[in-house]
Amino acid sequence: MQDIFVKVQENTIGPLSEEKIKVLIDQGVFSLRDEVWSKKEDKWVPAKSDSQLTALFPSLTGTHVS
Repeated sequence: MQDIFVKVQENTIGPLSEEKIKVLIDQGVFSLRDEVWSKKEDKWVPAKSDSQLTALFPSLTGTHVS
């Protein structure tokens, strides 16, 4: 994963390495609701549509609350 740009609150950040993206995730700056751009897609897409990116996010654990 390389040459990834992220758009957070209309601000474009990048290019970012996988490690930098993990830091943004850990800091709560970048979420699956944000958009990403890469040479692979060559357009802005939701982060949640990229399986490599979704794998970087911690999995949800716990009990379902209704």
